[in-house]
Amino acid sequence: MRHLTTTVSLLFTLGAVPEAAAASPAAADTLAGRVTDQDGRPVASAYVVLSELHRQALTTTEGTFSLAPIPPGRYTVIIRRLGYRPVARAVTVEGLPH
Repeated sequence: MRHLTTTVSLLFTLGAVPEAAAASPAAADTLAGRVTDQDGRPVASAYVVLSELHRQALTTTEGTFSLAPIPPGRYTVIIRRLGYRPVARAVTVEGLPH
C-alpha cells in the first residue's frame, strides 16, 4: 500500500500532523489542508475525518480540503483513501483570543 502525506493549515502544518499544533488566531475555526502521496502528488477523493465531531470532508482533485467551523479543542484527524494506508494524528485547535 502507498502512504499518504498531509499538509493541513489551521493554519498549521499537518505534514504528518504535529501532536500539538497551534492554530493561527485568524483561522481558528477552519481546518484546511492538502493531502498528497509519498511522491508529493495530490490525492483526490480522500476522506478527511475529524472523529470527535463526526465531521468529514472529501479532498478535491488538487488534494485540498476544508472543515469549518471547528471549535477549540483536541481532535483526531483521520485520512483515508482506497489504495493507501490510513493516517491518524492528534491536533489541537486553539480559540480566538478574547
